[in-house]
Amino acid sequence: MRTKFKKLLLSVHNEPIDIQHKLIEKSLLDWMGKYPQVDDITVMGVRITRELLG
Repeated sequence: MRTKFKKLLLSVHNEPIDIQHKLIEKSLLDWMGKYPQVDDITVMGVRITRELLG
């Protein structure tokens, strides 16, 4: 799952944040299928700009 998740993040990184959210949520729900969530899941995005790098 880790490699698939990394590929998902790379495939959505240029999309607006609301589209990223929808695509990642859909992917998670598709992956879970009919099974209930048994663990907490946290995904956090951070934008690093040239201004922050100095």
